[in-house]
Amino acid sequence: MVCEHTQRGFADEVLSDIFSMAIFGNSLVAICAGFVAQGVSDLKEFHQPISTDSMFWMGGYCSPFDL
Repeated sequence: MVCEHTQRGFADEVLSDIFSMAIFGNSLVAICAGFVAQGVSDLKEFHQPISTDSMFWMGGYCSPFDL
């Protein structure tokens, strides 16, 4: 990013604004992803769907990864 910014001759002050917006956007996406993951994990109870000797589990905290 820095190399391309310098090669194109943009002002140095703009670079700090770009990084600030990128960090802010990344933080917002992480917070929203956390809310979505918690909501999805609360939808179904954690259980074995097929039989008690199955190694597969569904629901609960597996749901965000399935999503």
